[in-house]
Amino acid sequence: MLEIIDLVNQIKQQLGNRNDDDLIIQSFILGLLQGKANPYSQEYLQENLETLMNLNMLIDINIYKPQRVQKLFNDILQGSKTLQQLSTLLEAEVFNEIEEIQDNQQNQDNQNQINQQFIIKQQNLNQDQENYKKVQQNSVKFQLFKQNQQQEQQQQKQINSKNKKILKEEKNAQKIQLQLNQNSLNESNSLKLAHQLQQQFDEEDNLMKQFEIEQHFEEYQAVQIEKKNQVECKICLEYIPFIELATLYCSHMYHQKCLAQYCLTQMESRQFPILCPSECKKNIIYSDLIEVLDDKQILQFQKLTFKAYIDTHNNEYSWCPTPDCQYVFVLGEQSQFECPVCQKRYCLECKIEYHNGFSCQEYQKKIKMENQKALDDKFFSFIKGAKYKQCPQCKFWVEKSEGCNHMTCRCKFEFCYVCGGVYEKCECVIQAHANWPRTLRRNRR
Repeated sequence: MLEIIDLVNQIKQQLGNRNDDDLIIQSFILGLLQGKANPYSQEYLQENLETLMNLNMLIDINIYKPQRVQKLFNDILQGSKTLQQLSTLLEAEVFNEIEEIQDNQQNQDNQNQINQQFIIKQQNLNQDQENYKKVQQNSVKFQLFKQNQQQEQQQQKQINSKNKKILKEEKNAQKIQLQLNQNSLNESNSLKLAHQLQQQFDEEDNLMKQFEIEQHFEEYQAVQIEKKNQVECKICLEYIPFIELATLYCSHMYHQKCLAQYCLTQMESRQFPILCPSECKKNIIYSDLIEVLDDKQILQFQKLTFKAYIDTHNNEYSWCPTPDCQYVFVLGEQSQFECPVCQKRYCLECKIEYHNGFSCQEYQKKIKMENQKALDDKFFSFIKGAKYKQCPQCKFWVEKSEGCNHMTCRCKFEFCYVCGGVYEKCECVIQAHANWPRTLRRNRR
C-alpha cells in the first residue's frame, strides 16, 4: 500500500523545479482531481502528474503563457472537464494561433517578393528610358556629324577648285616660260609675252575678287531673308520668337509679356478703351485681351470698364447714392429711387434720402434751419479745411490735393475750384488771363 510520504516525494520529484506558488497551486489541483476520482487510482494520479509536467515544459519554452495555464486551472475548479480534456483544448487553440502567425508570415513573404519584383521591373523600365535617351542623343550627334561632314565636303570642293586654278596658272606660267626661253633673242616677243602674262594674272585676280563678292552677296541675302521672316515688337523693339507672338485683331504683333504689361498700365491709369500701341490706334478687342491676360486680370478689366462706362454716361445711368453700394439703375423721369440692394429711398434731384411730404426746396430749407448750427457748420468747415468742392453737374465732392484751380470730376466735367463755374468760361479764369503779360497772351492765342 502507498504511503502518504511516498506520494509527497513523488510529487516533489516531478514538480519540485517550480516556485512555491506554482507548487501549491498544482498540488491543490492534483488533490482536487484525486478527490473527484472515486475510488483512488494510482494510474489516474500519474496521468495528471505527466499532464502538469507537459504544461510546465510548454510554459518554460514560451509556447504557453502562464496566465493561460492559470485560466485552465480556474476552469477545472468551476467545470466538470478533466485536466486532460482542458489541456487538449488549450493545445488546439495555441497551435491554431501558431498556424495563423505562420500564414501571416507567408503572406508577408509573398508581399515582399511581389514588391521586389515590382522594384526590379521599375529598374528595368528606368534602364530602358536611359537607353532610349542615349539613342536620341546618338541620333542628334549623328545629325551634327552629318552636317559637319557636308560642310567639310563643300570646303573640300572649294579647295579643289582653287587647286585646279593654281595648277592651271602653273601650266600657263611654264608655257610662258618656255616661250620666253625660246624667244629670248627677240626682245619684242619677250615684251609681248610679259604683257600677256600680266593680263592673265589680272584676269585671274579679277575672277577671284568676283568670286569673293558673289559669296559675300549670297551671305548678305541669307541674312536679309532671315530678318524679313522675323517680326519686331513695337514696344520693346526686339524680334519676337514665334512661341511668344501675340497678334491683335488689327494685325499688329507684339511680345505677349510686353502687350500684357501695356494693357495693365492702361488699366491702372483708367485709359479706356485700350488702344493698339502702334500708329493705327485701333481698339484692342476683348478676344485679344483674353489671350494675354489671366482670369484675375480679365475680371479686373471688366469691373473697371463697367465703372468707367457708368461714370461717363451719368445722364443715362447712376450709382446708388449709398456709400459702398454697387447697384446701378437707369435714370428716367422718376423723382425718387428705392434701392433693392440697400433698401434705401433717395431723392434723385437732391441726391439724398427721400423727404416725404416736402418738396426739394422745402426740405433743403428745413434741413438748413434744423441743422444750421449742428451739422452744416461742421460739415462745411471740414470741407473747407480739407479743400473739397462740389461738382456743379453731378454733385460729387472733389478734393484738391495740389496743382492749379482746374478741377476735373469723375463725370469728366471741368470746373473752377474758386467759383465753381465752367472752367475757362468763369470770371476767375478770364480775369487771370487778362492780367497775363502780352507775350503769354499772344502765345495762348
